[in-house]
Amino acid sequence: ADMILGEGETVDGNAYEFVAPLGGAGLNASRPLATTRCHFNSNRWVFGADSEVIYAHRLGNRRQLAASGAITVGYHVGGELRVEISRDGRDWTPAGSLDAAGSLAFEVPAALLPTEAVMVRLRAVAKARVGAADSDPGSFQVHGYRYQATFDGPPAHGRGQTQYALTSGPAEGFQVDIVS
Repeated sequence: ADMILGEGETVDGNAYEFVAPLGGAGLNASRPLATTRCHFNSNRWVFGADSEVIYAHRLGNRRQLAASGAITVGYHVGGELRVEISRDGRDWTPAGSLDAAGSLAFEVPAALLPTEAVMVRLRAVAKARVGAADSDPGSFQVHGYRYQATFDGPPAHGRGQTQYALTSGPAEGFQVDIVS
């Protein structure tokens, strides 16, 4: 019970995998999504100047011993995707770049492991800002993000799931708690 998993996350033994659920019921929302300064359209991140998406991968108090990932750029007309890794969100280590449509595999550097938290920043180096026109496709679009890690401690098994609650607005005198 030391791990919480959301949509797109699975644990099998000492292996963790996250496949970003882009376009599902929650569109781009996921438990590991830490912050975004990026447009989103239907099922893909739309990057332009100053765009970034940060995923934070943490498995309770388990330490990640090895980790890697892959990113798919399905549309590209300019700019470069840079992938950077951090344990604390302050110091970032380059892990790869891609300046065309295709896939980029990355490894979390051994010098940053073992650690309880790995942050992966997807950052655009581009001149054009997104939003210059309606339906602006940006400089490039990320259609897929995958992260996998091996972790310490006893084996575990589980598949994350995320449910959404819809309210019609604040209700005076009522408090809503969702417990699962």
